Amino acid sequence: MRTMTSRLIVENYKAYGASPVPTPWGEVYSGLQMGVLDGQVNCPFFIEEQHIDDVQNYLTFSYCNPFLMTLIVNPQFFDALPADIQKIVYETVEELLPFSFQWQIEFNEKRLKKMQERKSSLKVVYLNQEEVDVFKELAKPMREVYYEIARKRRKNISGDTGKRHRGCELRENKVNRSCLSGLRECRQPYSLNPKNERHLQEIKILSCENRCA
Repeated sequence: MRTMTSRLIVENYKAYGASPVPTPWGEVYSGLQMGVLDGQVNCPFFIEEQHIDDVQNYLTFSYCNPFLMTLIVNPQFFDALPADIQKIVYETVEELLPFSFQWQIEFNEKRLKKMQERKSSLKVVYLNQEEVDVFKELAKPMREVYYEIARKRRKNISGDTGKRHRGCELRENKVNRSCLSGLRECRQPYSLNPKNERHLQEIKILSCENRCA
């Protein structure tokens, strides 16, 4: 199974019983074509755009990962805006969340239909709740892996020991990372993981949301 070069993702797929192979995206198509890779994970729209369905016969909706999109702004710029303008930005972001969530559902459905029309032999599989629950149980130990990685990276960035964060809001070095979702909650841990202090000072996440299951 092709994965990104992330320890968390690699360990996650190992827990599922797969053999993860971290692979640069530029090598994925040929890897699938030559049988070096058995599968990859992406949203329908991206699979269709990259013509991955040309080299795959099955498309399984496993609902194992959220697809996160972010609205990011320089904090010096944003904090310099008048309070009423900041309020409008936050309100607009929240107002558009339900619309954007519905839009991505329809967008992915259209791209899935396009793939099926292009390749009638493509077999689409939807896991039922019982099957999804099995994967959820297998993934539970990954929480500790996530906390371990987060603690180490937080320590490297801010010099402190780091603590577990169980919510939508993280505050580090005066940077407010607030996460909004259409369901008003974060169902998956989210981390930007900036590499150094300078990057941390230059970013502010206004929102992140689940775009596809």
